[in-house]
Order: sequence, then structure tokens, then C-alpha cells
Amino acid sequence: MLPSPKCAPVLITLIFGVGLISTSVRVSALTTSPQESSNRQTANQEVAKGNVLAGNGKWTEAIQAYRLAIEIDDSAPNAHANLGHAYSELGRFEEALLSFLRAASLQPQSATVKYNLGNVYLRLNRPQESTEFLKQAIELRPDYFEAYNDLGNAYAEVKLYVQAISTLKQAIRLQPNSTLAHYNLASAYYDCAAFDEAAESLKTTITYDPNNAEAHALLGLVYLNLQQFRLAEDVLKHAVELLPNNPHAQYHLGIAYLALKKKDLFWKQYAAVKSLAPDLASKMYSAFYNDRLLILARTDNQSSP
Repeated sequence: MLPSPKCAPVLITLIFGVGLISTSVRVSALTTSPQESSNRQTANQEVAKGNVLAGNGKWTEAIQAYRLAIEIDDSAPNAHANLGHAYSELGRFEEALLSFLRAASLQPQSATVKYNLGNVYLRLNRPQESTEFLKQAIELRPDYFEAYNDLGNAYAEVKLYVQAISTLKQAIRLQPNSTLAHYNLASAYYDCAAFDEAAESLKTTITYDPNNAEAHALLGLVYLNLQQFRLAEDVLKHAVELLPNNPHAQYHLGIAYLALKKKDLFWKQYAAVKSLAPDLASKMYSAFYNDRLLILARTDNQSSP
């Protein structure tokens, strides 16, 4: 099925938020040599430069600035954390993980760093490790919406659906209007075949975000599983309008047409799917000639390329 959206890693300094290093964590001048003080000041300047670059979406240049800061002062936790964030933005999650681990060793009580570690582990498809760090983030910050959201996703990845649903409901209590949390809750319900509950969560998602293409696509798949084919048709037609190049939305619309015996429309969808994903078109062909509609609808959990 469609992958559940995840919150993004959080820049430890929030880019435009609090200062880079507060006075309370600076080493006393009485115990710091002039050279160490100079290095720390220079490193802070490079972190500040990196934050400006990151704020402008110049992630490669920001990485260079953060790495220079670390070369000057390896004990600067913000440099490691923000370097991890920049790596994550570029999809370089293995490198991000190393940076966040170093940041965690320097800031063991930082909820943001714990969250970032959990987030990166989840993106690396390592949900068990993700779970441990996300729980630590929540212990440090009990109202941490992003941590609850990702923890729910991590539980779902290891098929702990009761925990996933409970955790995502807590995320929704923290941010009731979050389309992200409602969609992820629907995904967890879908994964454990609670289709009625999934439909309700998806309808809530669409209420808050009428053009949420992924929600329409998944709701259509839910209706197929519930054998509510006319509803599936209506929702999937809208999903296809929003996702014209998504072969799975096109495929499921074709299955809805087949269930409703709209053969001309089915073959039109078959042609559309064949141009995008020949393997799915073959499944449609088999469905038409082998009467395997319900098997396909219930076993096909792939909703995105």
C-alpha cells in the first residue's frame, strides 16, 4: 500500500530559533584555553553560516559549513545534529545516522536528537531501533507530536498494530487537525484489515485536505476490500485525476470498473495501466479472464510506484 508519510528530521537549532549555543552550556573561560575559545567561536560561526544556507535550501553548501565547524571543534553538538539534518534532506540517511549518533553522545538529554535518530532509523527500514529512540524522545518531551507519529509508523512496520493505533491516536489528540496523523492511523487500520475504521480515518483526512491524492487512492482500495464498488469508483476517479501517472490508482480504478461490469471503461483503464506498468496490466488481464477480482483486490497491497 502507499507508504505512510513520516515527519521530517528536525534541525536541532530550528534554524531561525534559539541561539546556536546558549551561555549556560559554554565552558567557563577559567577552564578553557584562549585557543579553545577561539576554535569554539569559529565553529559557532560556521554553524550559523550553515543554518543560513540550510534555510535557503542549499543543503550541500550547508553540509560543507557544518563539516568545517566539526573539524574546528568536534564537540559542537549543534554542528553534528544539523549535519545529520542536512544529510537527511538529501536522502543520505546512513551518513545522517552517524551524525545523529555523535550528536546524541554530546546531548544525551535532547528530545530532538532522540527523535531525529528514531526518524532516520525508520527511513532506513530499521523500525525496532527506531522505536527505542522515539520512546526516549517522548519520555523527554511527552507532548512530542512528531515522535508519536513516527512511533506509530514504526509499530505498524513490525506489525504491532494495537500499539500503532494507540500511539497514532495520541498523536491526533496532540494535533487533532493533522492530516498526517489521520492518514497514518488509516494506514495502520488498513494493515490489520480494519477496513471500516480505515475508511473513517481517511474520510477525516480528506475533510481536512480535500486534494490529498494518497488518501483518495487508499480510500478507494479500502472500498474495494469492503466490496463497495460504486464508492470505490467515485473515489478512485478523483485519485486518478490527482495522480494521473500513478499506475496503482489507475489499476484499482480498473478493478472497480470490472466489478461494476463496465467493460469498456475497464479496457480503457487497462490501456492506461499498460502504458505505465505492464506488470499491473497483466494482472488486470488475468482478472478479466479468470474471474479473480476479489483475490486481486484483497491481496494487492501496492498502491504507489
